[in-house]
Amino acid sequence: MIIEIRGRITELGTLEVTLPAGVSPGDVTVWIEPSSSDSAWTTEELQQIQDAAPKTFQQLAQWLATAPPTEPWGGLRDDQDVGEYIHNMRHASTAWPDASEYSAE
Repeated sequence: MIIEIRGRITELGTLEVTLPAGVSPGDVTVWIEPSSSDSAWTTEELQQIQDAAPKTFQQLAQWLATAPPTEPWGGLRDDQDVGEYIHNMRHASTAWPDASEYSAE
């Protein structure tokens, strides 16, 4: 089943949509088709992104040195440990099974 839903991409890069009533929860695949011809990216630019070769660590480090992030990543504060932050994010996004499913019989 395919459902067409209109949405909006915000300046922060998030997708805002309102789902119709009755849509079941679960994984979905999203295709994005800009609604107007004044899209931020041209068809050629999108093709370049899709065809881009993976960067080496050295290339990524060089890019980050010349274009550092302008805001904290994912809400990470300067006083937080990156490893602990990622661990907590993964823990929060993991569906943990109910303990009652493993009761001894």
